[in-house]
Amino acid sequence: MKPTGNELKCAISGFALASLIALSFFAFVLLQHPLPQFASGGCYLQKAIFSPDSESEIISLFNSASKTIDVQMYVFSNENLARSLANAAKRGVVVRVLLEGRIEGVQQNRDTLDYLTENGAYAKWASFSYKLTHSKLAIADGKYVLVGSINFSNSAVSKNREAAALLSCNENNDYAAMFEQDWQKAGA
Repeated sequence: MKPTGNELKCAISGFALASLIALSFFAFVLLQHPLPQFASGGCYLQKAIFSPDSESEIISLFNSASKTIDVQMYVFSNENLARSLANAAKRGVVVRVLLEGRIEGVQQNRDTLDYLTENGAYAKWASFSYKLTHSKLAIADGKYVLVGSINFSNSAVSKNREAAALLSCNENNDYAAMFEQDWQKAGA
């Protein structure tokens, strides 16, 4: 017997309802015990971070570091973030910062570089091997990686719409390897 339109709608609705129930169950289970989200190079998404209002999240990352903080940044002018890195260096964390030196308004990066080196951090100009170093990257203890569109400028952390991912990575991850390679190429 061929189903009528109403029976067909009922069958589809029954399947849709069963699917919805199954998806709801799996969503409930995953909310209780979420699976890590694979990102790249042995990394998993820990948290999404958005600007405006990302400054406290970035400072929290710096405050969590006990061994190392590596930063590769296109624009770095935010005094609170610079102070947080200086404080980390003063508590014994090895802080290394690579900044782009070929941008309009380079003085803001120069001021940050000088401030950081005066306060115990290691800071260098990014290599001229590339047209620009446009990365926005921070790595805490070699395994917590913040990567995205957020420059460490006042406007990027407090006014602009920006997005970044905080990743939890293996210590030998692609981001740490890239930073190390760029650090070795960098000038004084």
